[in-house]
Amino acid sequence: MIKRIFSVLLAVLMIAVVFSGCSSDGSGEQIVFPIDNEPKYLDPQIVSDNGAANIIQNCFEGLLTYDENGKIVPAGCESYEVSINRLEYTFKLRKDAKWLVTRAAKALFGEGEFENFDTSVKAADYVFAFRRLADSDTGSEYSGLIMNIKNAKKVYQKKLLPQELGVRAEDDYTLVIELEAPDADFPAVLTYPACVPCNETFFEMTKGRYCLTTSYIISNGPFYISNWADGTAITARKNDEYHSASQVMPSSVYFSFNNQKETRGDKVENGTYEVSPVSGSQVKKLRNKKGITICEFDNSCYSFLFNCSDDLLKSKNLRLSLASSLEKSQFLKEGGTKEADGIVPDTCVAGAAAYRKRVALPEQIKADEIYAKKCFDAFRNDVQADTVELKILCDAENEMNVRKVMQKWQQVFGVKCSLAVEVVDEIALNSRIEAGDYQLAFADVSFYGDTALNVLCTFSSTGKRNFSRFSSKEYDALIEKLRAAENERDFLLLLKDCEQFLLDNAVMVPIYKSKGCFALAKGVSGVVFSPGGEYVSFKAALKK
Repeated sequence: MIKRIFSVLLAVLMIAVVFSGCSSDGSGEQIVFPIDNEPKYLDPQIVSDNGAANIIQNCFEGLLTYDENGKIVPAGCESYEVSINRLEYTFKLRKDAKWLVTRAAKALFGEGEFENFDTSVKAADYVFAFRRLADSDTGSEYSGLIMNIKNAKKVYQKKLLPQELGVRAEDDYTLVIELEAPDADFPAVLTYPACVPCNETFFEMTKGRYCLTTSYIISNGPFYISNWADGTAITARKNDEYHSASQVMPSSVYFSFNNQKETRGDKVENGTYEVSPVSGSQVKKLRNKKGITICEFDNSCYSFLFNCSDDLLKSKNLRLSLASSLEKSQFLKEGGTKEADGIVPDTCVAGAAAYRKRVALPEQIKADEIYAKKCFDAFRNDVQADTVELKILCDAENEMNVRKVMQKWQQVFGVKCSLAVEVVDEIALNSRIEAGDYQLAFADVSFYGDTALNVLCTFSSTGKRNFSRFSSKEYDALIEKLRAAENERDFLLLLKDCEQFLLDNAVMVPIYKSKGCFALAKGVSGVVFSPGGEYVSFKAALKK
């Protein structure tokens, strides 16, 4: 990565700055928020991690966003209309939305390069962004989000040019998006960081360095990147050119790089962090602290994961044998831990409402030792193996329960099954799973995005975050039918069919529900979360 020219010392000093002019209502303050790692880049169309996505969410603005009540509302547009057949979306863009060209950009490229630069955010900027997202050369992990846009699949497959994507500028401030099939989730898709606009003129000026440093970024959101200190933090300062600058409360947001998750609760309590994701154990400690606010989201579940590309676990029979000998009850802790309803988290939506409220619960694999032995014997017969060696990946907190499961498996399968456990820390666990570097794993699983469709598309053969490495032509065909559903009833039925297929094939075994939790320090308010708690908006954040 190109060396960033700001010193670490400056970044350390920034966190201690006391801004003058802070008003008594809590505005004008700096908000400090930790992210796990330093982003490799901040290109919205190829964003690759949650920390980067949250920075983008605050420094760029797409067509739609979520308000404090979880409702989808206009952001970069003033309004939009949907055609009667629900295949065409027409957006009337704000005429006061501007690109902020920073001093860093002007210093790098020269003031003269921007003399004739049009800073208005126009429909063409959205067209270019969606074309980049659909172009497989971009290498976006999230191109699947827009595959229901007309011609998107063929553009991605190089059968059509990006210019033939069903997104067009009717005029400077009218954007039209055509879909292949009605999609009740499409407005939710447009809230994702990957769907923010991209100015083609500036993009070409960067010559392949777009969003690699402060000098190669322009912003249209409530904040802009003012400082990027290697290994320390990214500072996003209030954008005074933002169309609603008077509604932006913080003077800046300091995104501190800190993967020491066990320290975050203490740092919220002592006021080092204004907002932070926190673990369940930290929540217990903070819940009774005066002034601390806890925000919880039912957005994940602890699950057994099977690497379906593994030489052994690619066998459905082996996966079924392991899944059907699991006793989930041993994982259900006292104090309200609830068994998972399925793969799709409770916070996910299907159209305009919660998925779990619209679709009947799927059937999950039940504990059955006789069936488990039958499947195991069938597997051994298929592979002609006398013994089977398996290693389970987990973190220290769950090692005891995993060892109990191993004992159960050993009891059911006997000496024919050799089992081992590998204990790693949470960060290594998540990294190994994402990289597919495991056989079996027990972990807290969450997904990118707030829609049931996006969760289920994760497991398609082209799913960019397909951590189970599952590949099935039958499942891919189901996903294609789901994307092409012509009415809401069929859409909901196909969602359920897809989830049931994954469970029946033991791609993963959901065990119990988990929560994503955030803690707000004393006196902090106005922080807005997406329905699944994935994205955090600091535009209205106050610190008194």
